[in-house]
Amino acid sequence: MNPMPILKPALAWQGMVPLLMLGGLFVFHFLLEILRAPKSRTTGGFWTLLVSLVGVLYLACCPEQASEAVVHKMWIYDGVTRLGSLIIFLSLAAVTLLVPKAIEETGHLGEFYALLTGSALGMVMLMGSNSLLVSFLALELFSLALYLLCIFQPEKPACQESGLKYFILSSLASAVILYGMALIYGATGSTWLHEIGARVDQGGVLLMVGSALLAAGLAFKVSAVPFHLWTPDVYQGAPTPVAAFMSVATKTAALIALLRFFPMTLGLAGAAADTARIQWWVILWSLSILSMIFGNLMALSQTNLKRLLAYSGIAQAGYLLSAIFVGTPGARVSLFFYLLVYLCMNFGAFAVVAALEETGESTELSSMAGLSMRQPYLAAALAACLFSLTGLPPTAGFVAKYHLFSSLMAAPGGPLPKYLVAAALVGSLLSAAYYLRFVVQAYSLGPAPEPQKQLPPTFWAVIATAVAGVFALSLWAGPVLDWMQGLLGGL
Repeated sequence: MNPMPILKPALAWQGMVPLLMLGGLFVFHFLLEILRAPKSRTTGGFWTLLVSLVGVLYLACCPEQASEAVVHKMWIYDGVTRLGSLIIFLSLAAVTLLVPKAIEETGHLGEFYALLTGSALGMVMLMGSNSLLVSFLALELFSLALYLLCIFQPEKPACQESGLKYFILSSLASAVILYGMALIYGATGSTWLHEIGARVDQGGVLLMVGSALLAAGLAFKVSAVPFHLWTPDVYQGAPTPVAAFMSVATKTAALIALLRFFPMTLGLAGAAADTARIQWWVILWSLSILSMIFGNLMALSQTNLKRLLAYSGIAQAGYLLSAIFVGTPGARVSLFFYLLVYLCMNFGAFAVVAALEETGESTELSSMAGLSMRQPYLAAALAACLFSLTGLPPTAGFVAKYHLFSSLMAAPGGPLPKYLVAAALVGSLLSAAYYLRFVVQAYSLGPAPEPQKQLPPTFWAVIATAVAGVFALSLWAGPVLDWMQGLLGGL
C-alpha cells in the first residue's frame, strides 16, 4: 500500500519577505504582551517603525525581478504587490509616529501595535492573493483588526459608535463578498483567478451576479458611492491615526484587489456582442462617476476638517476607480502614482488634524480662524496638503491628476473614458470650494495667539515628510513614473 503523498508547497523566499516581516512583527507584539516586559510600551513602537522602514527600503531598492508565484501559487509577488506593499509599509510607519498620548494612556499600547501590524499583514496578503479563499482570509484579518482599532478609546462615545457602525456594516460587506465568491465558484468550478479567467465564457449570469456582489463588497472598503455611508461617521469617531491609516491603506488594498481580480478574470470586452463584459465595465464606470460627483457635492457642506477628509476620500476613490475601469498599462501606472501622492497629501492632512487635537485645538471651521498666528507651521502644512488634494500646481496632486486624466483620454472604449475625465474636472472644481475654504479660514484674523502645547517630534516628522513628498513627487515625477513603469511593464 502506497503511503499518502504529502503536499509540499513551492516557496519563493524572496517574494515572501514582506509577509515574513509583518507576520514576524505581529507575533512579536503578542509575545511582548504575554511576557509583560517592562519596556514593551516603548519597544513596540520602536520595532514597528524599524520593521516598516526596513520594509520600505527593501521594496524600493531591491533589484527588479520577474513575477513569481509564492506559497504554491496562492500568493503572487509582482510589480502590483510590490508597489502596493510599499504604500502599506509607509502608512504603517506614519501611523506609528502619530500615536497620541490618549492611546498611550489606555495601557494597551502593545495591543494597538499588534492590531496595526495584523491589519497591514492582511492588506498585503489581499493585494497579492491569487485565490478567492486567500482573499477572503486576508480581508477578514485586516477587517477584524480595524474593528478593534476604531474603538481603541472606549471612554469616548463617538469612538464606540464608530467601531460599532464599522463592525456591523463591514460584516455585512464581508458576507456579500463571501456569497459572491460562492457564486463565482459555482459558475466556474474554481477559486483560482487564472482558472476563473479561462472559464469566464461558461459562467453566464451566475458569474456576473457573483462578480457584482464581490465588487460591491470591495467598493464598500474603497468608500465608493453608494457604499460610502459609513465613512464620515467612522472616520470622525475613530482615533485620528487609525482614520488616516484606513483612508490610505484600506483603500489601496481594496483597489489593488479589484485591479487584480477583474481584469484577470472578466477582462475587457472584445466586441460589441460581448454583453457580459460590457455590462460589468459599465457598472464599474458608474461607481467611479457617482463617487466623483456625489463625494464632492456632499463635502461642500462639511464644517469639520476630519469629516471633510472623509468625504474627500469618497471623491478620491472615484478618481482611482476610473484607472481600474480603463485598465490600460498607462492607467495602471497612473493609479499607483496617484496612490503614492495620495499617501503624502492625505496623511499630511490627517497628521495636522492629529496635531490640532493633541494641542487642544478644534477642527471645526469656525474655530480655525487665526490658526496661522497660533500654529503657523501647522497652517502652512495644512495649506500645502489641501492644495495638493485640490490638484493645484506646483504640488504633486496636480501632476497625479494630469497623468491620470491623460491616460483616460488616450484609452479605448469610446466616449465613456472621456465622460469620466469631464466628471473628474467638475469634481476638482467643486473640491476647490471646500478645500480652500479651510485654508482661507486658517489665514484669517482670529483670537490672539496663546502659549501652545508642544507637539511630540514624531508628529513633526510625519508632517514634514508628507509636505516634502507633496513637492518632491511633483519635481521628480518623471523618474518615479519610469520606475513604476519598469515594475508594471510586464503586466
